[in-house]
Amino acid sequence: MKFFIDENIAPQIGRALMILQQPLNYEEDVKVYNIREVYGQGSIDEEWIPDIGNQDGIIIRLLASRGLLIPDRERARHYLSYS
Repeated sequence: MKFFIDENIAPQIGRALMILQQPLNYEEDVKVYNIREVYGQGSIDEEWIPDIGNQDGIIIRLLASRGLLIPDRERARHYLSYS
């Protein structure tokens, strides 16, 4: 399972999640990536969302209006369905 942390979230959050997950990786291999580090700062959604969708990855985004971290797997799948 792959999680991708949106670039508007500090990269340290992704690293912390990876450290917290490591003891549990014997059950399922979970990786946490930062979109900024993988795709470059300021990359446009149309470049990285389809790629993450093809990997069956989960995008974690910060909703500025609510201050919530949400998984965005459906957005990646929706993009693949209609692109």
